[in-house]
Amino acid sequence: MEETGVLARMREDYWPRDNMCKQTDGPEDIKLDDIQSIFYLLFALLGLASCVLITEILVKHLRSLRRTGQNGENQVARRNIFTRF
Repeated sequence: MEETGVLARMREDYWPRDNMCKQTDGPEDIKLDDIQSIFYLLFALLGLASCVLITEILVKHLRSLRRTGQNGENQVARRNIFTRF
């Protein structure tokens, strides 16, 4: 790529010029407006995780209700997985 000039062309098109850097007086403060999108993402994923947790709890509860008979006894025989070893 270097021999064909592709890299040189990409440097001209996409790399900043040597004196194009922004001159500042010092470090700039980070404001809440600069990082607010990460909080949106955080709360969206927290809400999604909460929905998944509630769904899993409800499904587990509904499955246990289906397995329970009218007199409260469990109709499905629960086997210990270690009994066959």
